[in-house]
Amino acid sequence: MSDCTICNFHQSCDSSEILARFGEFSVRHSEQEKKLKGYLYIEPRSHWTSYLDWSQESFLDFGKALEFATNWIYKNHSPVKIYTVTVSEMVPHMHFHLIPRYSDDLKGIDYIKLSLQGKLLEDQSIRDL
Repeated sequence: MSDCTICNFHQSCDSSEILARFGEFSVRHSEQEKKLKGYLYIEPRSHWTSYLDWSQESFLDFGKALEFATNWIYKNHSPVKIYTVTVSEMVPHMHFHLIPRYSDDLKGIDYIKLSLQGKLLEDQSIRDL
């Protein structure tokens, strides 16, 4: 879809942000505006808007992508926890946010909301490790 930012990203062939591919799914870095090191996306290249669009193989590939992404975040950034979120309302292309949390100062929905909006304060996100 020409008005979908995720489709446009994958059609641009800019693979420098992509860490790995698993079948239909790519694991890539989030935008710098998120201000959170280790924040990753898992996205299908096709414009899927529902789990009904997925094949059985797609679910298996997603599992591999999720395993890779979480291992990569833990290995490279050592967070306390990783939140996995999908909403797909602002961008109706299914995608998953892997949001690392580095302290116990702010947790849960409040932390996730600020992370999604790129509004975490420096003391709420990662300091250079």
